[in-house]
Amino acid sequence: MDYVRAQSANNRQSPLYGRVGSMSAAMGHSEGGVASLIAADQALLNNSYSSNFSTVVDLSGCFPPYDEAADVGVKHEKIPILFITGSQDCICTPQKNLDFYDDSISPCRYYANLIDGSHCFFANPGPVDGVLCYDLEVLLGCGFVTKIPKDTQLQRVLDLTVPWLQWQLKGMTTARKTFDATLQLYQK
Repeated sequence: MDYVRAQSANNRQSPLYGRVGSMSAAMGHSEGGVASLIAADQALLNNSYSSNFSTVVDLSGCFPPYDEAADVGVKHEKIPILFITGSQDCICTPQKNLDFYDDSISPCRYYANLIDGSHCFFANPGPVDGVLCYDLEVLLGCGFVTKIPKDTQLQRVLDLTVPWLQWQLKGMTTARKTFDATLQLYQK
């Protein structure tokens, strides 16, 4: 993150010049969701960078070897965190994400459980990754359950994350109202 911010100030020598502000978000899915929770806590990474994240968006994050580190991260991080999971996710279960939410000390944390959302549909994987993810869902018992279509799930994720980021990174109060309304809509 330090490098990207430095490139934003690099007098037109970088394609990022003037495009990166002081506010930033860590966001990821599955293992990347856990990585975003870990990255937000500089102490977990031995303070190897100086910039702080302003918010975290965790898309159904889990990765058993690092879940404990992520749990430590949410117990120390006070920045706003949005946890999004799916009710039909048996890879990174809604309960696991709810545990991260419950353990978080952030005074601004939200939990969205998309009805009939699945783990694999939080991403738009290539053919090989898509098959591997689906095979894992089958092995874990949720491969043949009713799910919302992938395009619908991806749109719902955007419908939640865009106003969240507008609210958290740009301070847009109207975005908070949009986020709250969307959150209520998608959890019914």
